[in-house]
Amino acid sequence: MKTFLYVVLLTSLLLITKINLAVAAPLNKDAISSQVAITTVNINNASLQELAALPGIGEKKAAAIIHYRTQEGEFNAIEDLVKVRGIGKKLLKKLHKHLVIE
Repeated sequence: MKTFLYVVLLTSLLLITKINLAVAAPLNKDAISSQVAITTVNINNASLQELAALPGIGEKKAAAIIHYRTQEGEFNAIEDLVKVRGIGKKLLKKLHKHLVIE
């Protein structure tokens, strides 16, 4: 009888564990990505990958920033970024807290 009760108890615990795992909320990709910290980026020496990781900047805009920087020289102020084609004041405002000039 004791053995039977142990088997029933153990089976019940295993079932409860499986049910809890099945009911657990699936991973929310947006919630995870919003928790990833974006560090500040120096726009005068950031790589294509570093720039492309910024919100609203993909590889194309990152390449445009590097091209502008190569042709015109270093940025004197973060606000000079609006001189790059495809970057306006609205995007600059979104990016400002992630950018530095050193």
